[in-house]
Amino acid sequence: MAQVRAIVPGKTDVHSMLYYAATAAQSRPLEPLRAQKLTKACESMQTLRMGMYTVCADRQGLPASEMAKTTLLKYFRALDMVAAHVDTGKQTRVMFRWMASARDPNEMCESNQIIAEKASVLFNLACSCSRIGEWQFDSRGTDSLREAAKEFQQAAGFFKTCSEMLVQRSAASDDWQVQFTKLSIDYVRALEILMLGNAQAAFYEVATTSGLADDQTARIAGGARNLFLLCSRKLEQCPEKPEDLFIACQILESYFEAELQSKMALHHRANHDMAPRLTRLQLSLHAVYRARGSLLPMLRSTRMHSNGLLDKPNFISTMERRLELIDRELRERHAMAKDENDKIYLAVPASRVDDVEARVSVKSSPVQSLIDSVEIEPDVISGFSQLMSVGKSGPALEYANMVSQMLSSKTQSVSSALAPVEELLSLIHIQSDKLRDPSVLATSSNDSTRLTAMNEAKLKSALEAVKGGGIQRLRSLEAEVMVQSEDCKRHLAEILASISREEADDATLFHQLSTANATLAQDLLRTRRRSQEVSAHYRATCDRIRSELNAAGRADEQLRTRLASHADMLSKLEDVSPADLDVSAVSTVAPFKAKALEQIGAEMRLAESLSDSLIAKCKKSLETLESIAAADELTSDEIPADASKRAEFFAKRMESQYGKVHANIAQQKRELFDVEQQLMGIMDRTLEQNASGRNALEEKIQLADALEESASEWATLCSYLNEGLKFYASEKKNLVKLAQDVLVFTEARKTEGDQISNELNRRMAGMSLAGAGYPQHSEQAPASGAHAYGHNPYGHNPYGQPSSNPYSGIAPSFSYPGAGPGQGQPPQPPHGGGFGGYQPPSYQPFYPQNRPRPPP
Repeated sequence: MAQVRAIVPGKTDVHSMLYYAATAAQSRPLEPLRAQKLTKACESMQTLRMGMYTVCADRQGLPASEMAKTTLLKYFRALDMVAAHVDTGKQTRVMFRWMASARDPNEMCESNQIIAEKASVLFNLACSCSRIGEWQFDSRGTDSLREAAKEFQQAAGFFKTCSEMLVQRSAASDDWQVQFTKLSIDYVRALEILMLGNAQAAFYEVATTSGLADDQTARIAGGARNLFLLCSRKLEQCPEKPEDLFIACQILESYFEAELQSKMALHHRANHDMAPRLTRLQLSLHAVYRARGSLLPMLRSTRMHSNGLLDKPNFISTMERRLELIDRELRERHAMAKDENDKIYLAVPASRVDDVEARVSVKSSPVQSLIDSVEIEPDVISGFSQLMSVGKSGPALEYANMVSQMLSSKTQSVSSALAPVEELLSLIHIQSDKLRDPSVLATSSNDSTRLTAMNEAKLKSALEAVKGGGIQRLRSLEAEVMVQSEDCKRHLAEILASISREEADDATLFHQLSTANATLAQDLLRTRRRSQEVSAHYRATCDRIRSELNAAGRADEQLRTRLASHADMLSKLEDVSPADLDVSAVSTVAPFKAKALEQIGAEMRLAESLSDSLIAKCKKSLETLESIAAADELTSDEIPADASKRAEFFAKRMESQYGKVHANIAQQKRELFDVEQQLMGIMDRTLEQNASGRNALEEKIQLADALEESASEWATLCSYLNEGLKFYASEKKNLVKLAQDVLVFTEARKTEGDQISNELNRRMAGMSLAGAGYPQHSEQAPASGAHAYGHNPYGHNPYGQPSSNPYSGIAPSFSYPGAGPGQGQPPQPPHGGGFGGYQPPSYQPFYPQNRPRPPP
C-alpha cells in the first residue's frame, strides 16, 4: 500500500519555551511552590518531546509499533493541556522546529505557535497508524487484514482531525503556515482519502478469501478504485504536487479497475453471459497494460519528493509483482473465453458494459476518544492547571482566577502540613532501620559488640590519617614531589646540553678539516661518523624520559588541584587527636535496654505505615483537585447574565465542584497534625533511650563516621604522592647513570678528534692548521675514558626500555599506574641492543699507527 513520509522533528528546548511563556503571562511572580510545580511540568514536557523526537527522527519512516504510537499520543495529550494554559506565541526565544517543507526535505521550519506542534504530531500519528496497518496488511491473515483496515481508518481519522485544525487556523493567516507547506489543507485531505483507499484495499483482500460473490467483491474493488482516483485528483490541487505519490495513486486506481473488471468477468461466466464477459476481460487487460506500460515507467523516472512516497522502490516492486500475476491470469482466461466463444457461443463482445456501483466500506475513525483515553502526566496537570486558561475574558476569566487562587491556597496549605511530618518521618526511618538490626536489640551489658568489622575499619582509617599528619603531611609530600620533579628536569637539561656541545664541537672540526685540505680530510675522517648519527640513541632516551616527566607533571597538577579542592574536608583531621579515636581503653559500658528499644521499634513501624498512608492520601487529594480544576470550564451560556447573581453562582459552583475534596483535605490535615504529635513523642523517647546507652565507644564511632570521607581521601592522596616520589627517585637514578655514560661518550669523541687533528698536522707539515684541534670541554675525562669508545660499553643498557614508570599512562583517576604485583622488572633490551631500538655504531677510533701513509 502507498505510504507517505512523516515529518522529521528538530530538537527544541521545550522546557525553556514553556517556562518563559508561562511566567511572562503572570501578573505577579509565582510563589516558590507553584514555580517548583511549573518547573517539574516543563521538565516532563521536555521528556515527552524527546521521546517523540526519538520515535520520529529516522528519515526512513516511523517504526511500526504500538509503543511509537503511544509515545506520540502521550505527547499530543500533554500538548492539549499546555495549549489551554500557555500562549507560546508571545515569546520568540525558542521555536518549535520541524522539517515540514514540501519543497526541500532538509529545510528546517520554525514556529512559536503551539498549533504548529500539535498539527505536526497529529500528522505523524496518522503516519504511525499507517505503518502499523501496512505491517498488518503484509501478514495476509484475515484477522491481520481486519486490523490493518482498522489502523488505516484511524490514520484517516488523524489526518481528518489535522485538516480540521488547520482549517480553523487558516483564517488567522499565521506565518508558520507559509513555512510548513507539508501541512497544507489540500495535501492533508488527500492523505485522508489515501488512507481510506488503503483500508478499502484491506477489506477487498478479506472479501477475496471469504467466499463472497464475485459481483459483490467487484463492488468493493470499485470502492478502492474510486478512493484512489479521488486521492489523485486531490493531489493535483496541491500547491506542491508530489509526482511520485500522484502516479502511485493512478497505478492503484488502474490495479483495482483491473480487479473490478476481472471479478465481473467471473460473475458473467457464472451466468453464461459471453459478450459482457469478453468485454470485461479486455477492459481489465487494458487497465493492466496502462499500469505496466505507462504508469510504472513514469513512477521510476520521478525524483524523490518531501511529501511523496515513503519507499518508492518497495512500492514499485510490490505493484510489478501484483500486476504481473493478474496479467498472466487475465491472458489465460481471455484465451479460454475466446476459445469457448468460438466453439460454442459465437458471441460478439459487447460494445459497452454498465459501470459497477462501487461499495465503500470504510470511513475515517473518530480519534478524539482515543486521544482522551490517554492519561496526562501528573506533573503536567499539576504544573499547568494552576495557571489561568488562555483566551478567557469577562466572567469566565473571573471564575478561572478564583479556581487558580483556590488551587494555590490549598496546595500551599497541604504542603505546609506535610513538611514537618515528612521531616519527622525521615528521622523515624533512620532510627527504625537501626532498631531493625538484631544485634542492637541483643546488646548485652557490654556494648563493645558495636565494634563491628565495618566500624573497626572506619576507626582504623581515621586513626591512620590523624597519626599520619593530616593535610600538613600531604602538603609536605606535595612539596617534596615538586622538588624531585625539578631535580629530574635539571639533570635532563644538563645531559642534553652535553650532547649538544659535543655535536657543535664535531661540526666545527669537520668544517676546519674540510677547508684545509678536502682530500686529506676525507681520508682522515673516513672512519669517524658524525655526532648526530652516533648520539641519536642518547637523544631518543632523553626524549622518552622527557615524555615520562611531562606525563608525571600532568599527574602532579591533577593532584595539586584535587588537594586544593578537598582542603576544607581534610582540615577536619587537624581538629582530632589520636586519643579521640583510640578504642583500646574502652571495655565495659552502660547497656542498652533491649526490651524498651524493641517496643519503640514496633511503635515506629506502626507510625511509619500510618504516616505513609496518610501522606499518599493527601497527595492523591491534591491530584484530584487539580484534575477537577483542569476540566472545570464555564461557557457563556452557563454564566448568569445578571452581574449581581454571579458571585452566588460562582460560590455554588465551587462548592459543588470542590466541596467534597475540600472536606477530605481538611480531615487529612487534622490527621496529619495528630500523626506529627505522635511522631514527636516517639522521637523524644528514642533519643532518651539512646542517651541512656551512649558511651565513649559510641562517641568514637560517631566521630569515625564523621571523618570517614576525609580519612578515605587522605589515604588516597597519600598513596598517590608516595607513588610519585618512587617514580621520581627511579627516574633520577636512571638520569644519573645516563649522565655518566654521556660523559664517557663525549670524552671518547674528544680524544678521537684530537688524534685526527694531530695526524693531520703531521701530514701537512709546513701548513698552518693552528686552531683545528678538537674544542676543549670543561669536564674532566675519567682515567679509563681515553679508549672507552673503542668498543660498545652499553651492551646491557638500562635505558633500552622505559623504567618501571608509575606515571606512564596517567589516568584522570589521579592514580600513578606502574608495575603491578607480580610484573617483575621491566624488559631488558635485546642482546647487544641500544637505546629505543637503535643499535649504536660499531667502529674503531682512528689510530694513525695502524694505517699506511697515503702516497705522496
